[in-house]
Amino acid sequence: MGSDPPVRGGRGSGVRGRILAALPRDLYRVELANRREVVAHPAGMVKRNFVRLLPGDPVEVELAPHDWTRARITRKLDVAAAARAAEEEQAL
Repeated sequence: MGSDPPVRGGRGSGVRGRILAALPRDLYRVELANRREVVAHPAGMVKRNFVRLLPGDPVEVELAPHDWTRARITRKLDVAAAARAAEEEQAL
């Protein structure tokens, strides 16, 4: 039937990533933890609260179930917390 997605996303499950570039029309290129790149747009709460997203910012995204190259940015992560999480992943 097809291969499984590289990282499963869905309602309530977030995948960590880092913004690589800001694209036109409020889109962003995001690199996921498994080194794959997706094109993402901010979710309603991120847009409503005027959260500034810049290249290099750690974010949490939800992958689209039908297209694994598209995602929605659900929140911006704290830089210090993201660094600690990356260190913990490397230690495992």
